Amino acid sequence: MEINQQTLLVIVSLLVLWVSFLSFLFYYQRSHYLRLLNRSQGGNLVKVLDKILESEVKNEKELANITQEIENIKKDAGFHIQKIGLVRFNPFSETGGDQSFSLAVLNESNTGIVITGLHTRDRTRVYAKPVNQGKSRYTISKEEQRAIKEAKK
Repeated sequence: MEINQQTLLVIVSLLVLWVSFLSFLFYYQRSHYLRLLNRSQGGNLVKVLDKILESEVKNEKELANITQEIENIKKDAGFHIQKIGLVRFNPFSETGGDQSFSLAVLNESNTGIVITGLHTRDRTRVYAKPVNQGKSRYTISKEEQRAIKEAKK
């Protein structure tokens, strides 16, 4: 089997291209490696990798702490005021305007207080009643019930 000159030229050209491509990759990788070493200040790739691993361990610990803190905040948030309902009304037909009000202030489990202010010509009286899971052990007026219902929305 005889290889003519043209085939030999094609094979050599392909080999030269392949070696050129491999040389390019080698120099690119080498320059990348040298840039990493220059940034590391230690000049040793093992030290660079060790620093990365130490940083990863530190980040995992911090992430675990942050996750725990978020869970604590979520648990604590249920006790804070989250729901507010306000109803204005006129309890006495002889006086004008909706000057009286009922205000329900509740947390996540519908526990809190309902405050009612009754306005008359002479004075304003304010009453507060505890609310536990949307109900009170005291008698609740229809306006207070509306305020609680409004807060639950």
